Amino acid sequence: MDRIGTIRAMSLYLPLTVTVLLWLRRRPFLAERAGILLACIWNFETLLLVHRLASHFDWWTFRAEKGLFLGMPVDLYLGWALLWGAIPPLAFPRLHTVTVAMLALWFDLLAMPLLAPVLQLGREWLFGEAAAIGICLIPARLLAAWTAEKRRLSERTFLQILAFTGLMAAVIPAAILEQTGGDWRRLLARPSWMNSVGLQLLAIPAVMGLSAVQEFVARGKGTPLPYDPPLRLVTSGPYAYVRNPMQVSAVLLLLGWGILLGSPWVAAAGLMAHIYSIGLAGWDETESMRHRFGTAWSRYRNSVRAWIPRWRPWHPAADGGPDPRRARLYVAVSCLPCSQIKNWFER
Repeated sequence: MDRIGTIRAMSLYLPLTVTVLLWLRRRPFLAERAGILLACIWNFETLLLVHRLASHFDWWTFRAEKGLFLGMPVDLYLGWALLWGAIPPLAFPRLHTVTVAMLALWFDLLAMPLLAPVLQLGREWLFGEAAAIGICLIPARLLAAWTAEKRRLSERTFLQILAFTGLMAAVIPAAILEQTGGDWRRLLARPSWMNSVGLQLLAIPAVMGLSAVQEFVARGKGTPLPYDPPLRLVTSGPYAYVRNPMQVSAVLLLLGWGILLGSPWVAAAGLMAHIYSIGLAGWDETESMRHRFGTAWSRYRNSVRAWIPRWRPWHPAADGGPDPRRARLYVAVSCLPCSQIKNWFER
């Protein structure tokens, strides 16, 4: 194996080996695993952003011919994501984020010059290093820590939204387009008004998904991640109409995004997401919800469909069941019009 092959192999296998050894040694609990997963997902997408910035500002370039994703060697890409996503929370779970960032900077100052000739550093590569630490490492570290410690619910949910939006809207379509010979230029080839209409239509399922996330945070005190779920059963907002508003949103967004990009393969990713959701994920979620919420979940499941919305919102008291959150209307009896409305409601 030549030097280039050795560098590429070691860039993947060293972080992977360290991650596995740390995992076996620490045996992270469920919340820690969720945080590590989210940190890796964050790096999977933001490292691509930093790569594009590095290409634009000539911070560094990659000299490789095969095994590339958007011009970045896949082995270095995956190894970097593990190095900044999985290893910090496994190796330094108690260290302050600033300390972890300084350790990463020190490591890269030593390691990145050794990656030549695969990685060619520009004269201003330290600006790129600072951007990478600020965009990739620090948010990933915070997301992992907040998830593991069950704190800063709003902040960690916001980072989750950014992570999964980038994964679904950019990383997955980019991977599909690269493998199927498509590109993003179709968006620029059509009139701007058509793109505008298409994006506005996509905003409808996007708003539904965001509203569902908001209900999880405000009502359920949890996040959309199955390993960091709500503490309470959420049946309000979009969940009063359909049981899986976030999954419906994701499927519609991928289908619509595939149509906008002119890629049937991207649209097919939406269909595959639907099949997965009604299959393994749906079965696992049903069992988990039945175990956690019992009769309340069964009543909700029997009244609200998983994928087809109701015409009218469902309420726990609608079928005569007990509901500690029964709606209450306050009326000023000294106000004649208000009293008349009160009489109308009482009929």
